[in-house]
Amino acid sequence: MDDREADNALLDELVELGIDLARARETRFNFVFSSQQEADALAARLTDAGYECEVTELKPNIVVRLFKKSEWLVTATKVMTVDCYIISELRTEFNGILAESSGVYDGWEVEVFPEEQKAL
Repeated sequence: MDDREADNALLDELVELGIDLARARETRFNFVFSSQQEADALAARLTDAGYECEVTELKPNIVVRLFKKSEWLVTATKVMTVDCYIISELRTEFNGILAESSGVYDGWEVEVFPEEQKAL
């Protein structure tokens, strides 16, 4: 299953669980970078595009730290509706932006409202 098929499968599963994706909700997109400078650059670019961004250092545990440096997570959040077309277009847009860096798009997640959680 490729990334777009996985996105569509997740959307289908959310609908089957009773999540109304036509309702605007907090949607988070995650990106991982090997340098803080590139993470900060993406966060600034997405902030200008209307996302609320947070940059977090992901420190490896003590054993892994001997072989691997810290990575940087950018979480970009926006209140929006989602569907297969929107998610597909955003994946294309994000991958285009990331082609200029060492960053990796690490997927998305949506807010589930309390009344929807009861149905889960």
